[in-house]
Amino acid sequence: MDFKNIRLRLSSDGYLVFGKKRYFHREIWKSFHGEIPKGYHIHHKDGNKLNNSIENLECLSHADHLRLHMRENAEKLHEWHKSAEGRAFLGEKAKQLWKDREIHTINCLQCGKTFEAKQVDRAKYCDNKCEQRARRARGDDLIDRICVICEQPFKVNRYYKTLTCGYKCGSKYRTRFAKGKRKSKKII
Repeated sequence: MDFKNIRLRLSSDGYLVFGKKRYFHREIWKSFHGEIPKGYHIHHKDGNKLNNSIENLECLSHADHLRLHMRENAEKLHEWHKSAEGRAFLGEKAKQLWKDREIHTINCLQCGKTFEAKQVDRAKYCDNKCEQRARRARGDDLIDRICVICEQPFKVNRYYKTLTCGYKCGSKYRTRFAKGKRKSKKII
């Protein structure tokens, strides 16, 4: 194709075009390499849509081309998110989204009482007390420990400092490892 006598114009998306929106960079690629396979794009390596030299053009699949531009845009977007303007915008948007959320009526899984919540997927219990009762009933916080006296395994809540398996071992532990000396009772 003879590129000397064509009239180029700038399209609204920033590419050089001629005729009925024939992209100039695509025609240059075709003149050097033949037809462009279906589903492939011609990419400007340097990002300048006006630099149509053959060294600056490469043929990429749609997925590869999209992935390349997504990576470039993600970096710019990440910088904007960290900026004061981005943080203010996202903060206001989050507040508005929360305000606009629909309120649902839900039954507590522990006590059966009805309550209202905006987060349907997370709201299961009417308050923290019911949630803690449910955790204890399911045994979520139980762990295995070994008794320091009889060396038998026992289950205990992970947040407790219990070192013995029961009353008898607890009594032995307290008498064996009592802090300080015992005060004897004075009989008067």
